[in-house]
Amino acid sequence: MKAEEVVLEGHEYEKAVRTKNLKMEDILNSVKDGSLINKEYLELVLKRDCLTEEGFVDVGVLLDVTAQSKVDAVNKLLAPRVEEVEEYVLKVRGCMTVYPKVQCISFTIDAEQPTFCELTLSLSNNTDVPKDRFNNDLFLVVYRDQKLIGLTSKVLDDRYSTGMMTVNPGDEIMIVGMGTTTNRKKSTTEKAIIIEENNKLSKRFKYALMNIFDSFDVDQDGILNKDEMNFYTVACGDSELTDQDWEVYLNSFDNRDGGLTMKGFIQIHEMEAIDPEGNAVSDLWHSLLSLGYDSQLSSVFGCSYDIEARTSRLIKMVPMFQYVTKEHRAL
Repeated sequence: MKAEEVVLEGHEYEKAVRTKNLKMEDILNSVKDGSLINKEYLELVLKRDCLTEEGFVDVGVLLDVTAQSKVDAVNKLLAPRVEEVEEYVLKVRGCMTVYPKVQCISFTIDAEQPTFCELTLSLSNNTDVPKDRFNNDLFLVVYRDQKLIGLTSKVLDDRYSTGMMTVNPGDEIMIVGMGTTTNRKKSTTEKAIIIEENNKLSKRFKYALMNIFDSFDVDQDGILNKDEMNFYTVACGDSELTDQDWEVYLNSFDNRDGGLTMKGFIQIHEMEAIDPEGNAVSDLWHSLLSLGYDSQLSSVFGCSYDIEARTSRLIKMVPMFQYVTKEHRAL
């Protein structure tokens, strides 16, 4: 409080300090009209911190509180100015196989200008992937003009981070492996049943299809749009979908918001199981093996992953299906 804002005679102050009988009303009434002191706030401080059991103001405590308030104010003025930076979070999902082909869903940065960004990589929850199969085997790498500019190296629990970096429009994000997974033995046991005698999909195969659906649901909205379904088709070794193919899917199978639901995705494979030429089993196994599954429907050579981008500005990560070449791994 400033001296000119509170009128309190010297002898009254000395008496109050000596006898500790200064009343709260005396202090409140001494505040001049138009001063910078807020009477309501002052009353709150006095009641909270400065009143004795007898109802008088403990002047010593009041002076300590006033001094501390001044110290806090000075510290705030002298402290470096820190501007609050708004943070944006973007999450996407991708998948990759390391055998028989090394292929993955990669991403391209779509941004208006260079942006501060931290990228973290983690394995998705996929019950088809054996426990610890791909742990410490995957890296997220960022390329700019075919040069490596970012790499996940910092381990955060079960996640891997690039740390804070700057991404530019057009930067490419790809997932690569150390190669340890490809050296593991392939299953040689008898193949699991995927189509039962009544041409129905086996329960175990349906579970695998559900995990595959989740792996290709890049934006995690619960449906596969045309691009996502096309990634799946190409990953299985088939040709890209045409507009006519996609129209047939939407007209024939369960869908919403312009994309196939999980139910619709399974319906497609139920239709494929009814093949009068008897090629259904071999065709479906060709797709499964291309996705990294072994003969017991265990995803030993394929996995899905989640990427989280924390950025200082809004960005997009545009997905694309890509084969990982030796050149990519060598950069």
